Amino acid sequence: MSGFSADWLSLREPADTCARAGEIRDAAISVLSGKMHPVIVDLASGTGSTLRALSPHLPKGQSWRLIDHDPALLKRAEALCADLIDADHLECLEADLAGNMDNVLDRAFEGADLVTTSAFLDLVSKPWAEAFLAKLLECGLPFYAALTYDGRTSCTPVHPLDQQVVDAVNLHQTSDKGFGPALGPHAAEFVLGALRGAGCQVMDAPSDWTCREEDPIFQSELVDGWANAARETKALSPADLDRWHSFRSQAITAKKSQILVGHVDLFAIPARMT
Repeated sequence: MSGFSADWLSLREPADTCARAGEIRDAAISVLSGKMHPVIVDLASGTGSTLRALSPHLPKGQSWRLIDHDPALLKRAEALCADLIDADHLECLEADLAGNMDNVLDRAFEGADLVTTSAFLDLVSKPWAEAFLAKLLECGLPFYAALTYDGRTSCTPVHPLDQQVVDAVNLHQTSDKGFGPALGPHAAEFVLGALRGAGCQVMDAPSDWTCREEDPIFQSELVDGWANAARETKALSPADLDRWHSFRSQAITAKKSQILVGHVDLFAIPARMT
């Protein structure tokens, strides 16, 4: 599957932390109420940002099982989370979720009380999402998914090519990220519909990045990434894309740029728990 660098994950984590919908996070935490030793499974965990977001709100006896295909990210997660979770309460499982999912999830879900993931659902395909949700429902586990990109983007100051670039980026988001053609900006809508259709109690809320003038490094990385993604689609001419990129970069340097990137957080409780 496609991966992300630890540096990018570190750069985006403050924006992720600010964007998380508090009411969705609190609902996920509440399902663990009364459990002295809750076990939380985090899929595509990266360096453990979900653990860092939730662990201060959970009992000290909490245990986490981090699942990722990148051993370097898992090693960094162990280091970054050492002050929050005792080593004997943290399990890092190297596994490719794009491979033999059933075997991976059978092991991952054993003894679990909550399944979480962040910035992941938009990377997977519809068939993968269907199979994953079927397994989740079979096991009767509550599910907290944060920061799923939903295709909404706005930039200030406005450039005439903004929408064309966003359209190209959204097209690129549906390319194969290792699971087959990705759901991309349609992921949240699809997953919410599937969970509600299965009788789950579901809640959702926006969790948008709001990138302000004081975030120039993050904004620059974001705009560079968009330009590269749009270039791969060939939806814009190189000259138009260069013109757009130059305009956005100049606005960032001048600290006149604000960017909103739409995300959705969701929490679902299976019917058997309600």
